[in-house]
Amino acid sequence: WLQREIKKFMNDPLASQKKADEILEILKSASDDRDCENKLVLQLGMDQFSFIKLLFKNRWTVLYCTLLAKAETQEDRAVLEEEMKSDPSKAIILKALSEVEDEDLVQEERARKAAVRKTKMETDLTTEDAEQLEKKAMGIRKVLDLEDLAFA
Repeated sequence: WLQREIKKFMNDPLASQKKADEILEILKSASDDRDCENKLVLQLGMDQFSFIKLLFKNRWTVLYCTLLAKAETQEDRAVLEEEMKSDPSKAIILKALSEVEDEDLVQEERARKAAVRKTKMETDLTTEDAEQLEKKAMGIRKVLDLEDLAFA
């Protein structure tokens, strides 16, 4: 998410990735809110004030969601989750993420079932269409009177 947002005002993908890493480090290491805000303004500039405000308001959510997404192993993820559980304000983020994941699983299952139904309906319609075309083709045939064709 962070890198996509940065790409909106930076055209170079490598520079936006580097900027995203720098911003994550600021969100992670800033000693207090004022320090975090100042470093973000220095890093992004005043022309990105609305983005800075969004980052600052959702500092911990952006940081931990990104860190969880970047976790390479289940062990890294487990360490982050334990760190989040130890702090009540971060535990709320973890709980919200698990609720979202549960909702996503339900939505994915519903979408999968809908796709199966749609495919089945299309297959049934295709079979019915083929049968109807075959019946129409039979109805279009002309009847030949063989007696008219007989040699006299």
